[in-house]
Amino acid sequence: MKKREIYEEFRDVLARLVGEECWSVIAGKGTGSHVSMKIGAKIPREQPLKNSLLTEDERNFDGEFGLFVTEASWRVEDAESVLCTYTDENTGERYIHLKGLAGRKVTSASVAFPSFDLCLEFEGGMHFRVFSTFANDAEEYSDYDNYIFFTQKATYSVDGRSEVSKEKP
Repeated sequence: MKKREIYEEFRDVLARLVGEECWSVIAGKGTGSHVSMKIGAKIPREQPLKNSLLTEDERNFDGEFGLFVTEASWRVEDAESVLCTYTDENTGERYIHLKGLAGRKVTSASVAFPSFDLCLEFEGGMHFRVFSTFANDAEEYSDYDNYIFFTQKATYSVDGRSEVSKEKP
């Protein structure tokens, strides 16, 4: 599949997020700058997770859609300012803004071509933006994922050079 084709498919999949609630944001102490979000219907897990730091829902359900930000730069902003970024102290007060995306519905979801930078807009004018970190020719970063987006039918991985791959779960 060519990059433009997978971009168009991924853009269409992201459009399905509009109106769906983000019910889980896992970030902060112990996660570094990584962020995990669950959006949409709660799918029962075959085996509940045992991590006591997770909520009851996070232990018992997976999301219809999931986003896992690994090596990418990210930030949370509103109409007036940048509220927190991947460089902030992950136990600090600013992380409240990131965790505060849970419980909000997605009002817009977009992806840029050719970078695959991602933007999720939430109720209240909050934005979660994910940026590709390296140039397309940075071969040494091809093994690093910027972020991974999960659906029940496919997984889209965007690597450190903004190259994207699609796999069946």
